[in-house]
Amino acid sequence: MSKPLFRVKRYAHRKYKFVVRAKLAGKWKRRYFRDENEAIAFADTENGRARQSTDGSPASPNGKTENPAAVVMALAGLGQGTSPDLSGLTAPDYLGPKLQRYLGDSWCMHLPFAYDLMRELAPSVFVELGVKQGESYFTFCQSAVENKIDVKCYGVDSWRGDIQTGPLDPKIQEEVMDYNWRYSSFSELKRLFFSEALDHFADGCIDLLHIDGTHIYADVKTDFESWLPKLSPNGIILFHDVVVRDQAFGVWKVWQEIARDNNSFLFEFGYGLGLWKRRPVSANDPPFIRRLLMASSLERQEINRFYASAAAALALWHKANSAPGEADGKHSPNLRVRILERRVRAKSQRVSDLNQQIKADAQRLARLSREQEAKSRAFVELQQQTDKAGAEIGRLQGELIALRAELGRERQQHSQTTATLQGQLAQKNDQLARAAQDLVEAQWEPLTLRAAALRSAADDEARSARLLELENRAQAAESDREALRRMVTGLQTDLEAHQALLSEQKALLAASQQEFAVASKGLRTYQKHLASLKKNLSGKLILPFGSSQRKLQQRLAAELKS
Repeated sequence: MSKPLFRVKRYAHRKYKFVVRAKLAGKWKRRYFRDENEAIAFADTENGRARQSTDGSPASPNGKTENPAAVVMALAGLGQGTSPDLSGLTAPDYLGPKLQRYLGDSWCMHLPFAYDLMRELAPSVFVELGVKQGESYFTFCQSAVENKIDVKCYGVDSWRGDIQTGPLDPKIQEEVMDYNWRYSSFSELKRLFFSEALDHFADGCIDLLHIDGTHIYADVKTDFESWLPKLSPNGIILFHDVVVRDQAFGVWKVWQEIARDNNSFLFEFGYGLGLWKRRPVSANDPPFIRRLLMASSLERQEINRFYASAAAALALWHKANSAPGEADGKHSPNLRVRILERRVRAKSQRVSDLNQQIKADAQRLARLSREQEAKSRAFVELQQQTDKAGAEIGRLQGELIALRAELGRERQQHSQTTATLQGQLAQKNDQLARAAQDLVEAQWEPLTLRAAALRSAADDEARSARLLELENRAQAAESDREALRRMVTGLQTDLEAHQALLSEQKALLAASQQEFAVASKGLRTYQKHLASLKKNLSGKLILPFGSSQRKLQQRLAAELKS
């Protein structure tokens, strides 16, 4: 058994971990991968092509296999490169993409177009709603691998079936999940309802969306409207079963509502496949998309005819490379032998790949065992450290409990001390308030006393002035009193002398009554003189007290009467 031409090797590199290499025409060809599954899938694809070429597929005169994609594009008139040289094509042969996931289901007529669309559009994100057995989905994935498209593919399905398909066999999902492993580096299958998957995608992130779920009008309309916000500005949506109008299919009605001349293209065969673009076609779109959407009626017919022929050729090629006659159980012995030999080679190749994988797994297992032993030793050491740490934690927890109890007592004492201090503080605050009140009152008292003192000083000054005036008046009265006293003294002296004289005169009067007549004249003169003297005295004598003056006048009146 010969070794496979393309083999997977581990590769020591910072970015790439696996390399697929093959020696072709004396030269080594290499391709590098980050993921092992992707590398194995690529190697399987290339080995299958090499085996098909060895089994009898004709080669070109220069010894190189023609690029099927370039041939398809040239025949369709959609490519931008030069047409391939077909002069070496001397027998009927299939030159289109050799699709691996061919089931002959309702989507099989559009698989060549799906392959070309992935290559020419090169979306960043592709989402298919309704994967079922994955015939269309894995065709997109195969095109992405073979044309080196950097894309993330997502398949969304519940795998429960619908009213058109009926319940699905659970084994279908298992088989699809197993098949997806070869594209697992960029493909992800989500077992969700379409509405549940909406939250898994950001708005405006999907460049290519394939809607192929329940075909009732309301469901198709809901899928279109709910997923439209997830589409990028130049995104494209594919609708299948567009021309089917029976069995309650309603895709055709949605298509009539949204299709326009400058943003849609319809493949009328294979139950109908509609391509719809969110924005009208522009110069910024890929040439493949511009050629589709800007095609005239005649060109649209030619494109339909070409892809229908390509689908038919793919079906014939697949039938020729599968076991013809298996359906009716009729095989020629030689054909049966070739089929069995081909299957044996495929199984042998798979066994060889599995042996290599087993060796790699054994090496990885040995390495993991060594790592496990090291981790076990580290675990034992860590367990010992954990035990020590547990004992230390127990001791620290005991100390922590004691500290918490002491802290509780200190908090209680602190609370009591705080309450006492707060009471004292309240008392001090009361005393301070009273002291402040007293201080205010004390501040007002000096002001009051000062005002009173000022008023008293003013009164004292007035009293002093009054007293000074009274003193001046007393001094003046004292002076007058002394003068009066001297006058009274002189008057008394004069009066005493006069009384003595009167006594003498009385004595003389008795003796000289005879002389009375003579003296009467002199008495009258004397009386006049007294009257004049009285007048003088009454004009000059000023006594401070009225009682003394009255007594003096009475005495004078008595003396005068006598």
